[in-house]
Amino acid sequence: MNIKTNFTIKFFFSFIFLCGIFLNKNAEAANADSLFLSGNFFEASIEYEYLIFNAVQPDSINRYKYRKALCYKKLSNYNSALEELQTIYFDNPHNDSLYRFVSYEQALCFYLNGETQKALWKIDEYFRLNSDSVSHVDFMPLRVFCLNQNFQWNEAR
Repeated sequence: MNIKTNFTIKFFFSFIFLCGIFLNKNAEAANADSLFLSGNFFEASIEYEYLIFNAVQPDSINRYKYRKALCYKKLSNYNSALEELQTIYFDNPHNDSLYRFVSYEQALCFYLNGETQKALWKIDEYFRLNSDSVSHVDFMPLRVFCLNQNFQWNEAR
């Protein structure tokens, strides 16, 4: 192979690789996600804030706010995580899969913040709004911890 052909092939594959990344829906969050996965939670929260600022679609905004709240939770800043989670708006929480994760993280942050009554309230609110008993199983260990913390042993059984 000559040098021109070799260069053309390398350029072509590089171009295809980059196009694949930019056509990917989640590529815009790749930097923030990689910071999160590497344990740089503060830096990742800044990247997610940038993405929130530039996002147009409500679903993207909700997803970035959720991830930013996870950064705050990893930094043990539960109040900031709760503030971020409470700004997420759902048109129809029954049909949105992110709603379950947001509700669980809110309840968990309340519990970790020492506000077990609010955690129980959030769990009960989710149970009332969502009739899917399969997803209720995810909340049960946290609910039992909250009930035990509030000396409600009979109900925890």
